[in-house]
Amino acid sequence: GVQNSIDPFFIEDNGTKYLFWGSFRGIYYVELSDDGLSLKDGAKAVQVAGTLTEGTFIKKHGDYYYLIGSAGTCCEGENSTYHLMVARSTSVTGPYVDKFGKPALSNNFSGLLYRTKDVIGPGHNGDIFTDDEGQDWIVYHGFDAANTGAGRKVYLDKLCWDEDGWPYINNMRPSNQSPAPVFKETTGIDDIFDADAGDDSNVKIFPTYVKRSLQINHAAGETFQWQVVNLNGELVAKGSGEGQTTVDFYAQPTGMYIVSVTSRTGKRSQKVIRY
Repeated sequence: GVQNSIDPFFIEDNGTKYLFWGSFRGIYYVELSDDGLSLKDGAKAVQVAGTLTEGTFIKKHGDYYYLIGSAGTCCEGENSTYHLMVARSTSVTGPYVDKFGKPALSNNFSGLLYRTKDVIGPGHNGDIFTDDEGQDWIVYHGFDAANTGAGRKVYLDKLCWDEDGWPYINNMRPSNQSPAPVFKETTGIDDIFDADAGDDSNVKIFPTYVKRSLQINHAAGETFQWQVVNLNGELVAKGSGEGQTTVDFYAQPTGMYIVSVTSRTGKRSQKVIRY
């Protein structure tokens, strides 16, 4: 019953799971089951915004929920008019309003980000994250004006908050230069990589990008111990092999992992993989 049913956004609020979606035919939400894998029994789609935006992303900040969407055309290179808009509510399910209190259901949003001579059509907010110094950052895409034929690229900007609690990006424009997000050394990687262990050139770990399994080869045909840890240093899997072994990744969540292989001579090799 919803045209253009694309751009899904999942959010859990106070233990209740919701799916928001829609694109220029209205933005809707529906409540999900407790496990989030289906619609809640009897749940109906509820419209929360009009036909101005797509690419919904919701960020909770202070007492408000901020619904960020993209208006304009996304995909026409140098002629793209995409830009980011925002409305807010004291409830995740609305009603959402702009800075003048006018309803998003009637296509009222406030401006957040517009094009520059360098970045055309900035929009479709993909994520907002907070770094280790409490700074918020927003991820979006746009066309590099110097090479629109290369397709849309990913951009990152600092997201700030004004005295009335509304988000803003400096000058409402993509920045040419910016400080980087700050992340402290809390991944445990330094505890995993041991420079004194020595590298075993006989060990090959394939591939770097893992679809379902990775293969460990020891050219010398020796026995070895292997283990896989996530970036928090938590053990995911371990075992032993001789010559060659295959490690199944099918049951693991997607993300980055570190594979460590130690031969019987005590030499060790490590590799970061993406699954």
